Amino acid sequence: MPAKGSKKCSFCGEYISEVDMERGEYHYSHTGKIACESCYESGMEYASTVVHFDEWGDRYTTKFDEDFTYWSDEDCADDEYPEPVGSQSYTRTDGWRGYYESHIAEGFVEIAGGWVTGFPDDTVSRKLTVAEFYGGLVAGDFEAPKDLYWVFSPTSNVFSTTCKIACRVEDKEEIENWLSASGESPDELNYQLG
Repeated sequence: MPAKGSKKCSFCGEYISEVDMERGEYHYSHTGKIACESCYESGMEYASTVVHFDEWGDRYTTKFDEDFTYWSDEDCADDEYPEPVGSQSYTRTDGWRGYYESHIAEGFVEIAGGWVTGFPDDTVSRKLTVAEFYGGLVAGDFEAPKDLYWVFSPTSNVFSTTCKIACRVEDKEEIENWLSASGESPDELNYQLG
């Protein structure tokens, strides 16, 4: 019988003690499920990442998954998805493989999407160009005219990560014009990420 004041973890089924509850060693998911500290921490291992480049050249990083936002350089509670993500789900491609997909929230729009790899070879050399573009943003070699978001999520292939580039709906035209002027039109980015 569970101790008075304890709550059952929605993920592993173990009880979170009253002492742990008082210490704040529990977390609520995006959908309101309660998690013990162990389940919460284990999710960080395969978390997705949002990298937000603001119009002043600053960069903010947020780690999240379909259940929690683990940490953020911005003001984002652990039970909220970070901008521009509205939700996240896992898609199985067969019995062993699949990928996480971050769905873009209302008020934002996807500019380009696909996948990236840490080991591009001759068959995917086009991915080097998008990696160099992202690297230029990270290094501060150039700045987006409005807030720009890169969303990376894990796949079952340890060498591949899904990638979406997004912005606010009202900034789409300005971002697309800036991308085209820099030689990285949305069509070109979609090709490189495809």
